[in-house]
Amino acid sequence: MNLLVHSPSSACEPVHCGAHDVDEPREGAFLTCLECGHSYPTAADLLAAFNAERRRMAEAEADGQDGTDYGTPPLAPVTDVRQVEFCPCCAHDF
Repeated sequence: MNLLVHSPSSACEPVHCGAHDVDEPREGAFLTCLECGHSYPTAADLLAAFNAERRRMAEAEADGQDGTDYGTPPLAPVTDVRQVEFCPCCAHDF
């Protein structure tokens, strides 16, 4: 398994993460994205990545506004993996 950033090859295809270009262990992983191949070792890792990406998306959207504060409440963190709708690395639907 190659943990250094590299291009995928036929030898590492089953364990290569296309989002990060490293090989990631699949055995024992909580969830592996079928699109990009990123493995989330635990449910907590998936929740943390999902919430971070939701915050990043909300901040990017807010930066594109005209400067008016519409009083949008902050995003409440998702705490149940059943609420995770997309892969935080590639945005592919789960």
